[in-house]
Amino acid sequence: VSRHLLHCAYQGIPVNREVYQFLNRNAEDPSISSLRDKKCLLVEGAYHLPNHLFWSTHPFGRFRRRLGEELRILTALLKALNVREEPTPSDSLLVLKDIVNEFAPPNKTLDEESFTVLMHCWRDLGKALESGEIPEAEVQRLRAFKCIPNTERVLNPPEWMFIEGRGGLAAKFGGILVKNVIQKPLDIGYAYAAAGVKTLSTAVQIELLDCLDPITDEGLSQRLESRKNVLARVLDSRNGGQGNAEKLRELASIQFVRADSIIIRYSISAFQRLLLSNPETVSA
Repeated sequence: VSRHLLHCAYQGIPVNREVYQFLNRNAEDPSISSLRDKKCLLVEGAYHLPNHLFWSTHPFGRFRRRLGEELRILTALLKALNVREEPTPSDSLLVLKDIVNEFAPPNKTLDEESFTVLMHCWRDLGKALESGEIPEAEVQRLRAFKCIPNTERVLNPPEWMFIEGRGGLAAKFGGILVKNVIQKPLDIGYAYAAAGVKTLSTAVQIELLDCLDPITDEGLSQRLESRKNVLARVLDSRNGGQGNAEKLRELASIQFVRADSIIIRYSISAFQRLLLSNPETVSA
Protein backbone atom coordinates (compact mmCIF):
# COMPACT_ATOMS: atom_id res chain seq x y z
CA VAL A 1 0.00 0.00 0.00
CA SER A 2 2.88 2.38 0.78
CA ARG A 3 4.42 1.68 -2.62
CA HIS A 4 1.05 2.26 -4.28
CA LEU A 5 0.74 5.63 -2.50
CA LEU A 6 4.23 6.68 -3.61
CA HIS A 7 3.46 5.63 -7.18
CA CYS A 8 0.30 7.75 -7.24
CA ALA A 9 2.14 10.69 -5.68
CA TYR A 10 4.95 10.45 -8.24
CA GLN A 11 2.43 10.34 -11.11
CA GLY A 12 0.29 13.10 -9.58
CA ILE A 13 -2.73 10.80 -9.42
CA PRO A 14 -5.21 11.42 -6.56
CA VAL A 15 -5.16 8.39 -4.29
CA ASN A 16 -8.26 6.81 -2.81
CA ARG A 17 -8.81 8.05 0.78
CA GLU A 18 -9.11 4.40 1.86
CA VAL A 19 -5.34 4.15 1.38
CA TYR A 20 -4.74 6.63 4.21
CA GLN A 21 -7.31 4.96 6.44
CA PHE A 22 -5.59 1.59 5.92
CA LEU A 23 -2.18 3.10 6.70
CA ASN A 24 -3.63 4.82 9.76
CA ARG A 25 -4.82 1.46 11.09
CA ASN A 26 -1.31 0.12 10.53
CA ALA A 27 0.61 3.21 11.64
CA GLU A 28 3.09 1.15 13.69
CA ASP A 29 4.21 -0.90 10.69
CA PRO A 30 7.93 -0.29 9.89
CA SER A 31 7.14 0.46 6.23
CA ILE A 32 5.47 3.74 7.28
CA SER A 33 8.93 5.23 7.92
CA SER A 34 9.66 5.06 4.18
CA LEU A 35 7.03 7.77 3.64
CA ARG A 36 8.41 10.39 6.04
CA ASP A 37 10.69 12.19 3.57
CA LYS A 38 8.41 11.74 0.55
CA LYS A 39 5.63 13.89 -0.88
CA CYS A 40 2.91 11.46 0.12
CA LEU A 41 0.13 13.43 1.80
CA LEU A 42 -2.63 14.68 -0.50
CA VAL A 43 -3.89 18.06 0.72
CA GLU A 44 -5.88 20.56 -1.35
CA GLY A 45 -5.28 18.64 -4.58
CA ALA A 46 -1.48 18.32 -4.28
CA TYR A 47 0.98 15.99 -2.54
CA HIS A 48 3.10 17.44 0.27
CA LEU A 49 5.99 16.41 2.48
CA PRO A 50 4.85 15.53 6.02
CA ASN A 51 7.17 18.16 7.56
CA HIS A 52 5.52 20.83 5.37
CA LEU A 53 2.17 20.37 7.12
CA PHE A 54 0.97 21.71 10.49
CA TRP A 55 -2.22 21.40 12.51
CA SER A 56 -2.14 25.02 13.67
CA THR A 57 -1.87 28.28 11.74
CA HIS A 58 1.57 29.24 10.45
CA PRO A 59 3.25 32.33 8.92
CA PHE A 60 4.60 30.66 5.78
CA GLY A 61 1.85 31.43 3.27
CA ARG A 62 1.82 29.20 0.19
CA PHE A 63 5.11 27.56 1.18
CA ARG A 64 3.43 25.39 3.82
CA ARG A 65 -0.05 23.99 4.48
CA ARG A 66 -2.39 23.73 7.45
CA LEU A 67 -4.28 20.49 7.93
CA GLY A 68 -8.04 20.56 8.30
CA GLU A 69 -9.60 19.17 11.47
CA GLU A 70 -11.36 16.51 9.38
CA LEU A 71 -7.98 14.78 9.05
CA ARG A 72 -7.74 14.18 12.81
CA ILE A 73 -9.14 10.74 12.06
CA LEU A 74 -5.68 9.98 10.64
CA THR A 75 -3.86 11.11 13.80
CA ALA A 76 -1.93 7.85 14.25
CA LEU A 77 -0.58 7.92 10.69
CA LEU A 78 0.24 11.63 10.71
CA LYS A 79 2.03 11.30 14.04
CA ALA A 80 4.08 8.41 12.66
CA LEU A 81 5.02 10.63 9.70
CA ASN A 82 6.13 13.42 12.10
CA VAL A 83 3.43 15.91 11.16
CA ARG A 84 3.63 18.53 13.93
CA GLU A 85 1.23 20.85 15.69
CA GLU A 86 3.16 24.05 14.94
CA PRO A 87 6.43 25.18 13.30
CA THR A 88 9.79 25.76 14.99
CA PRO A 89 12.73 28.05 14.04
CA SER A 90 14.15 25.14 12.03
CA ASP A 91 11.07 25.37 9.81
CA SER A 92 11.82 29.06 9.22
CA LEU A 93 15.27 28.05 8.03
CA LEU A 94 13.81 25.44 5.66
CA VAL A 95 11.19 27.82 4.27
CA LEU A 96 13.86 30.46 3.74
CA LYS A 97 15.85 27.97 1.69
CA ASP A 98 12.74 27.07 -0.32
CA ILE A 99 12.29 30.74 -1.23
CA VAL A 100 15.96 30.97 -2.16
CA ASN A 101 15.66 27.93 -4.43
CA GLU A 102 12.66 29.46 -6.20
CA PHE A 103 13.83 33.06 -6.61
CA ALA A 104 17.63 33.19 -6.41
CA PRO A 105 18.84 31.21 -9.47
CA PRO A 106 16.78 33.20 -12.01
CA ASN A 107 17.19 36.49 -10.06
CA LYS A 108 13.41 36.81 -9.87
CA THR A 109 11.91 39.70 -7.93
CA LEU A 110 10.18 38.52 -4.76
CA ASP A 111 6.42 38.93 -4.89
CA GLU A 112 4.67 40.50 -1.89
CA GLU A 113 3.79 37.21 -0.21
CA SER A 114 7.24 35.70 -0.67
CA PHE A 115 8.93 38.85 0.62
CA THR A 116 6.68 38.94 3.70
CA VAL A 117 7.31 35.27 4.46
CA LEU A 118 11.06 35.65 3.93
CA MET A 119 11.31 38.58 6.35
CA HIS A 120 9.28 36.64 8.93
CA CYS A 121 11.78 33.77 8.59
CA TRP A 122 14.68 36.15 9.21
CA ARG A 123 12.95 37.66 12.25
CA ASP A 124 12.22 34.19 13.63
CA LEU A 125 15.85 33.19 13.13
CA GLY A 126 17.03 36.36 14.86
CA LYS A 127 14.91 35.62 17.92
CA ALA A 128 15.98 31.96 17.90
CA LEU A 129 19.66 32.95 17.82
CA GLU A 130 19.24 35.29 20.79
CA SER A 131 17.36 32.64 22.79
CA GLY A 132 19.76 29.85 21.81
CA GLU A 133 17.04 27.79 20.13
CA ILE A 134 19.13 27.40 16.99
CA PRO A 135 22.96 27.20 16.64
CA GLU A 136 24.62 30.21 15.02
CA ALA A 137 26.47 27.81 12.70
CA GLU A 138 23.14 26.93 11.05
CA VAL A 139 22.59 30.56 10.03
CA GLN A 140 26.24 31.04 9.07
CA ARG A 141 25.80 28.39 6.38
CA LEU A 142 23.48 30.81 4.58
CA ARG A 143 26.53 32.86 3.58
CA ALA A 144 26.86 30.59 0.56
CA PHE A 145 23.38 31.49 -0.75
CA LYS A 146 21.63 34.47 -2.32
CA CYS A 147 19.29 35.03 0.59
CA ILE A 148 19.18 38.77 1.39
CA PRO A 149 16.74 40.98 -0.57
CA ASN A 150 18.07 44.27 -1.90
CA THR A 151 15.97 47.43 -2.22
CA GLU A 152 14.36 45.99 -5.37
CA ARG A 153 13.56 42.70 -3.60
CA VAL A 154 16.06 40.68 -5.62
CA LEU A 155 18.06 38.17 -3.56
CA ASN A 156 21.80 38.79 -3.14
CA PRO A 157 24.66 37.04 -1.31
CA PRO A 158 25.03 38.39 2.26
CA GLU A 159 28.54 39.69 1.49
CA TRP A 160 27.02 41.95 -1.19
CA MET A 161 24.57 43.57 1.23
CA PHE A 162 25.21 46.33 3.77
CA ILE A 163 23.19 47.95 6.54
CA GLU A 164 23.19 51.74 6.51
CA GLY A 165 25.04 53.01 9.54
CA ARG A 166 25.96 56.55 8.50
CA GLY A 167 23.74 58.69 6.34
CA GLY A 168 25.28 59.63 3.00
CA LEU A 169 28.08 57.08 3.10
CA ALA A 170 26.65 54.95 0.29
CA ALA A 171 26.30 58.02 -1.96
CA LYS A 172 30.07 58.53 -1.92
CA PHE A 173 30.33 55.58 -4.32
CA GLY A 174 27.86 56.98 -6.81
CA GLY A 175 24.97 54.67 -7.64
CA ILE A 176 26.93 51.44 -7.33
CA LEU A 177 25.78 50.61 -3.77
CA VAL A 178 22.33 52.18 -3.84
CA LYS A 179 20.41 48.90 -4.30
CA ASN A 180 22.55 47.00 -1.81
CA VAL A 181 22.43 49.30 1.21
CA ILE A 182 19.38 48.76 3.40
CA GLN A 183 18.03 50.19 6.63
CA LYS A 184 18.59 48.04 9.70
CA PRO A 185 15.55 45.73 9.79
CA LEU A 186 13.70 45.39 13.08
CA ASP A 187 14.57 42.21 15.03
CA ILE A 188 16.67 40.87 12.13
CA GLY A 189 20.07 42.48 12.66
CA TYR A 190 21.47 39.57 14.68
CA ALA A 191 20.46 36.99 12.07
CA TYR A 192 21.73 39.14 9.19
CA ALA A 193 25.08 39.58 10.96
CA ALA A 194 25.40 35.82 11.51
CA ALA A 195 24.75 35.30 7.79
CA GLY A 196 27.53 37.75 6.88
CA VAL A 197 25.78 41.09 6.30
CA LYS A 198 27.95 44.00 7.52
CA THR A 199 27.16 47.57 8.45
CA LEU A 200 28.43 49.87 5.73
CA SER A 201 30.50 51.92 8.18
CA THR A 202 32.51 48.86 9.26
CA ALA A 203 33.01 47.64 5.70
CA VAL A 204 34.27 50.99 4.39
CA GLN A 205 37.95 51.90 4.80
CA ILE A 206 39.28 55.48 4.91
CA GLU A 207 42.53 56.35 3.16
CA LEU A 208 44.47 59.46 4.10
CA LEU A 209 45.64 60.90 0.77
CA ASP A 210 47.09 64.22 1.91
CA CYS A 211 47.76 65.93 5.22
CA LEU A 212 49.05 69.52 4.85
CA ASP A 213 51.47 70.82 7.51
CA PRO A 214 50.66 68.35 10.28
CA ILE A 215 51.72 69.23 13.81
CA THR A 216 51.30 67.31 17.06
CA ASP A 217 48.24 68.44 19.01
CA GLU A 218 49.44 68.37 22.62
CA GLY A 219 46.28 70.08 23.81
CA LEU A 220 44.02 67.20 22.83
CA SER A 221 46.38 64.66 24.36
CA GLN A 222 46.39 66.57 27.64
CA ARG A 223 42.61 66.95 27.60
CA LEU A 224 42.10 63.19 27.26
CA GLU A 225 44.68 62.50 29.95
CA SER A 226 42.85 64.82 32.35
CA ARG A 227 39.54 63.09 31.65
CA LYS A 228 40.63 59.49 32.19
CA ASN A 229 38.26 59.06 35.12
CA VAL A 230 35.30 60.24 33.05
CA LEU A 231 36.24 57.88 30.23
CA ALA A 232 36.59 55.03 32.73
CA ARG A 233 33.01 55.59 33.94
CA VAL A 234 31.74 55.52 30.35
CA LEU A 235 33.61 52.28 29.65
CA ASP A 236 32.36 50.79 32.89
CA SER A 237 28.74 51.48 31.94
CA ARG A 238 29.23 49.64 28.64
CA ASN A 239 31.27 46.58 29.63
CA GLY A 240 31.06 46.25 33.41
CA GLY A 241 34.68 47.30 33.93
CA GLN A 242 36.23 44.42 31.99
CA GLY A 243 39.56 45.44 30.44
CA ASN A 244 39.17 49.12 31.32
CA ALA A 245 42.74 49.58 32.55
CA GLU A 246 44.15 48.16 29.31
CA LYS A 247 41.89 50.35 27.19
CA LEU A 248 42.85 53.48 29.10
CA ARG A 249 46.56 52.66 28.67
CA GLU A 250 45.98 52.64 24.92
CA LEU A 251 45.36 56.40 25.10
CA ALA A 252 49.06 56.92 25.73
CA SER A 253 49.91 55.27 22.39
CA ILE A 254 47.53 57.38 20.29
CA GLN A 255 49.05 60.30 18.41
CA PHE A 256 46.90 63.37 17.82
CA VAL A 257 47.79 65.59 14.88
CA ARG A 258 46.34 68.86 13.68
CA ALA A 259 46.67 69.84 10.00
CA ASP A 260 45.73 72.77 7.76
CA SER A 261 44.16 70.46 5.17
CA ILE A 262 43.13 66.80 5.14
CA ILE A 263 42.15 64.91 1.99
CA ILE A 264 40.72 61.41 2.24
CA ARG A 265 39.15 58.72 0.07
CA TYR A 266 36.73 55.94 0.95
CA SER A 267 37.13 52.37 -0.31
CA ILE A 268 35.14 49.17 0.03
CA SER A 269 35.51 45.62 -1.27
CA ALA A 270 32.18 44.66 -2.82
CA PHE A 271 30.92 42.54 -5.71
CA GLN A 272 34.39 40.92 -5.96
CA ARG A 273 36.11 44.23 -6.72
CA LEU A 274 37.47 47.31 -4.96
CA LEU A 275 35.27 50.41 -5.12
CA LEU A 276 36.80 53.87 -4.58
CA SER A 277 35.11 57.18 -3.83
CA ASN A 278 36.29 60.53 -5.15
CA PRO A 279 38.93 62.26 -2.96
CA GLU A 280 37.44 64.87 -0.65
CA THR A 281 38.56 67.48 1.86
CA VAL A 282 37.28 66.97 5.40
CA SER A 283 37.13 69.25 8.41
CA ALA A 284 38.20 66.61 10.91
